[in-house]
Amino acid sequence: MGTKLRRYEKSSLLRCSAEKLFKFHLESKNLQKITPKEIKVELLEDSTDIYEGKILHLNITRSFFMQKWEVKIERLDEPKMIVDNALRSPFGYFVHTHLFTPLDAKHCELRDRIHYKLPFGFIGDLFGALVHRELEKMFSYRHKKTRELLEEKIC
Repeated sequence: MGTKLRRYEKSSLLRCSAEKLFKFHLESKNLQKITPKEIKVELLEDSTDIYEGKILHLNITRSFFMQKWEVKIERLDEPKMIVDNALRSPFGYFVHTHLFTPLDAKHCELRDRIHYKLPFGFIGDLFGALVHRELEKMFSYRHKKTRELLEEKIC
């Protein structure tokens, strides 16, 4: 496992209630809608309901390379937070906290906070800047798509 615990954080203001944003994140099929086109996300569950303790199995394909992810929903605090923990992923450690902060009845802040360790010890740590840039690209896209979907269709 990488030697450093790293942190990535992205926040955006949305013209949407925190409750609607929370409910959007409870629908696991929305992950496919907010993932960049060059990345294919395949949910391996029949049920897409999200609840505390649920384990999601995913195949994520990028550049013809498929990775299996197993993600456990560790905590749900409606409508404020979802915490998921990658039990199986390409990372040595990966915990993702989704925070939904109401600003008023029609506006909220979406904040994604990720704590992670890279695999392969100090060798993995050499790729820290590259991984950070990839997370920034991924979450910038996710926030943009979430804004488009929620502000145009739900709120």
